[in-house]
Amino acid sequence: MNLPRVMVGGPIRERAWSVPLWMGGLLGSDYPRELMTLCALVNDSQDNTLEACRFWGELARAEGFGRVWIVEQNFGTTADNNVRDDHRDYIAFGKVRDTWSALLPADCEWAWSVDSDIQVAPDTLRRLVELAVEHDAKMLSAVIDNSQGGGCAHHTNVMEYWPEEQYYWHIYEAQDDREPGIKSCDLTGACCLLHRDIFAAGCRYHRPGINLPEDILFCEDVRAAGFQPQYAPSVRAMHWMKAPEQLEYLADPAWHRRLAAFHASEAARLTTEGSHVRQVA
Repeated sequence: MNLPRVMVGGPIRERAWSVPLWMGGLLGSDYPRELMTLCALVNDSQDNTLEACRFWGELARAEGFGRVWIVEQNFGTTADNNVRDDHRDYIAFGKVRDTWSALLPADCEWAWSVDSDIQVAPDTLRRLVELAVEHDAKMLSAVIDNSQGGGCAHHTNVMEYWPEEQYYWHIYEAQDDREPGIKSCDLTGACCLLHRDIFAAGCRYHRPGINLPEDILFCEDVRAAGFQPQYAPSVRAMHWMKAPEQLEYLADPAWHRRLAAFHASEAARLTTEGSHVRQVA
């Protein structure tokens, strides 16, 4: 099949620690580099998220990515978003995600939205694209393993709505990675392949004044527009719920070379600046 062009990445804020895992996974993709636009939207960060993204962006350019966009745009967000779900600023989340989605280039058929604490496998994107094309899916998600950092392996990113309870419940069957093909759900996110038709239909992550999880609002728009959120049980990605103590277990030698270069760059910068915190005016 002729593989389409894809914009990959997503928004990122205050997560310098996750950049090697997040962008390192994207750079490790076996998808053709020239068909990928790497786009990171750095917002409202006072740590070294921007510098880390710029470094990995330069690696992406050197490795032949079609385009690399490291965009900084602040929204005035000051809330701590590493808190319980019912205290998060989802309105801000939605605005930022819509801003990233609006960057989709005209020649890209798909956007691959990957949360900044998700680590993907080399074949994740290619398999999602192949399955989406085969099954004519417009929104297709990988299944996220939440077992790292104290999360529950049963609570994946795939959910169904129970009208009698007016609540979304996890689909436990999504844990079976032997399941071929794709399945339907009511709610998903975190590692989604999204066709540009969805955005053209007006699907958005933000609704003024409604502080609900942005993925709920987006999936409601998707279903209302006549599309169906779907997931691929056999396609997996890892959710790092906190910074891992060790990264050395990763097997990809190319990833280790990139990580070593990143650490060397950080060491040189810290020697010069004397601080790990980027000062923001």
